[in-house]
Amino acid sequence: MKTAKNLSKSFRSNFVLCCIFLIISFYGCSENSTSPQTEKPQLSFPEFFVEKGNDNDTSYISLRGIKISEDSLKIEAVSWGVIEYGLHLMSNKSETEFEYVLMGECGTTLTTTYKKVTLYDWITAEESENLLRISFSNYKDTVEVIKEVTH
Repeated sequence: MKTAKNLSKSFRSNFVLCCIFLIISFYGCSENSTSPQTEKPQLSFPEFFVEKGNDNDTSYISLRGIKISEDSLKIEAVSWGVIEYGLHLMSNKSETEFEYVLMGECGTTLTTTYKKVTLYDWITAEESENLLRISFSNYKDTVEVIKEVTH
């Protein structure tokens, strides 16, 4: 049978163990620890906007890069196209160049309706690290952005 004196010793030893555990936990998780910290990559391609042609007719084409966050760039490609062809944005991405092309399905349609469309893509910080050129082409023209590299 445990006496009050034995219970008191047991309580004290459990209390001491809990305190040691809390101290180790606190110092093990502090920001001053020596474990390696991984930083989130930052965008290296700046915001941009380029356009050509008349905004009111089928000659218009534009390309815009909008910084959404520290690690994401939204690409906005605007052009006129024949909507009956089912327009979409095709991309060809390499380490240093991203090429976007306004595409539609081939075939014959009964009507030809031109409409200004806006299509989107996103570029991550990792993708932008070595990226030097972004271009967008439609059936008539091309616009491009070249990143200025300083040493």
